Amino acid sequence: MDKEKSLAVKVGVVIGIILILVIAFESGVFNGKNLAVGTGGNGNSNNNNASSQYANTVGTFWVYQNNYNGIVTSSSISTSYSTGAGFVFYALRGGSYVPLGGSWSTYTQVETTMADNGVIYAVATLGSTATYLFDAAKTAQANSAITAINYQDITGSGNPEFVCTVSLNQVPKPASGYPELTLTGFWFANAIEGDVSLSNGVTGNAIECTTNPQSNYIEWALTCSHSDALAFYKIQIKFNDISTGDVKVTQATVPTVGGVAGSAMKYWYDSSYQYFEYTIGTGTLGDCAYMTWQQNAPAKQYVDATIQTGNLAGNVTATWTMFALDYDGSTSSISDSVVFYPGS
Repeated sequence: MDKEKSLAVKVGVVIGIILILVIAFESGVFNGKNLAVGTGGNGNSNNNNASSQYANTVGTFWVYQNNYNGIVTSSSISTSYSTGAGFVFYALRGGSYVPLGGSWSTYTQVETTMADNGVIYAVATLGSTATYLFDAAKTAQANSAITAINYQDITGSGNPEFVCTVSLNQVPKPASGYPELTLTGFWFANAIEGDVSLSNGVTGNAIECTTNPQSNYIEWALTCSHSDALAFYKIQIKFNDISTGDVKVTQATVPTVGGVAGSAMKYWYDSSYQYFEYTIGTGTLGDCAYMTWQQNAPAKQYVDATIQTGNLAGNVTATWTMFALDYDGSTSSISDSVVFYPGS
């Protein structure tokens, strides 16, 4: 090939490359105009694809809620802001929780941003005079959108609340209007430590000790006359005698746990008493146990104990106590006593 033809070919190639680059630039390959980048809070491009079955996590949502009695599940909780209970909503932005509203009787219009990462927070909230206990376990089971429930203070009230992490990643895309999500909350009717009674079934509340050692079965039981719940975190059996040779627990029934050997209970004593204790959780509503009384179920729930006595020199009082939690997390107690006395 002569020099002129060779030069013409090279020039043609260069011009072709320049044309390709110009077309590519105008089509947005280099400036990003037509790149498919997800704008949803979770970075999932499928969430913003026109063909996706799910709504974009950034934008406007209508969040509905239904709240029910956790024991009598057909019974709705009041939507009154004084006597009722329900969810209020927050977003976490810049390290701070921002309120998004919370209507209990209709929908809440929630506006989300990319900073929310496809998540909002539903805080279980009581009316000003309400005394419900939040049923976190049943609520978690009933809502696939709730990915976690924590007990923390995000409202700045100084007291922790049950905070449900709600994912918006699989909210269906509506044919028209805004995407909608419905949450279902469950609540125990109230904190009922004042309605629960404790009895021991011992005639005269006293037992004569005629042998050494002597095994004494005490049929302690908690009774409630209606369907309700009680939050608690510890049971304790206390004696006004510091010698295990005189008196000790060999077995106790712990609610929600079952039979526990006395040797498996925490033991300690001071100058006047010895104590046998069993603790569940850390003593907060977010980490405790719940007793429930169901409809058409026996009102009496047994928390019996077996106590061994020795050669008593005088009367010894055994006091069974449950440490309960009120709806606001404050502690109360329910107690009953039996006296052991030496045989004649």
